[in-house]
Amino acid sequence: MPATRLPATVRQQYQHLRFADDKFDIPSRIDVLFGADILPSLIRPHADVEHHSGLPSALDTQLGWIIFGSFSTPNKSPPVTLTTAIAPPSIEDLIKKFWLIEEPAAPSSPTTEDQWCEEYFTKSTSRDTTGRFCVALPFRHLFTGPTQQHGTSRHGLGDSRFIALKIFYNLEKRLAKDPVLYAAYRQFMSTYRSLGHMVPAPSPGIYFIPHHAVFKADGDVSKIRVVFDASSASSSGRSLNDILCTGPKL
Repeated sequence: MPATRLPATVRQQYQHLRFADDKFDIPSRIDVLFGADILPSLIRPHADVEHHSGLPSALDTQLGWIIFGSFSTPNKSPPVTLTTAIAPPSIEDLIKKFWLIEEPAAPSSPTTEDQWCEEYFTKSTSRDTTGRFCVALPFRHLFTGPTQQHGTSRHGLGDSRFIALKIFYNLEKRLAKDPVLYAAYRQFMSTYRSLGHMVPAPSPGIYFIPHHAVFKADGDVSKIRVVFDASSASSSGRSLNDILCTGPKL
């Protein structure tokens, strides 16, 4: 103490006093600290205090005189003023930034198939007399041309009835072991049909989409949903998902 050397005027003003620390005005390490509970016992009865304007005060204690208080030293550093000015952006720069922000990002890898798929969707989508949207499936052969093989349709799909029946019978066996889940599954399908989401096929089909139940692990069958697996392969090794264009990421 102190953090900086005290001016010589402090020592000159109090040179007639006997200090507890002869080097009180020189910065140095702290040898001992006294708490507020000890300080009253260190101050002499009717202790003298000397005050001088602009200087710290001196207090008489059992250890000797001590200096306390604050003082101000003149700032010898010249004042420095820094003025900065930022030029406003030009109208051209503002318009350029505006269009850069508003411009959508270009697709990473635009393809002719993606462009065709989007155009096909726009041209084939319509609404029926009830207001419902009718969307045509974007078969890839419409874009690339049919590659019909023996035993397959022009889409490249084979027969999937045998596979779909096998999956269906396995599903029936699993549902039969859980009457609550079985009833919920049948109710879901009944609602699906009553809403017009599915209707009986007017003629025998070729490709059948298997389905199965998905519900939360906690056993809450009220949150059941039916998943149709369009990635199930047919006899040609291709599935419905394989022959459809996915289109661009919008």
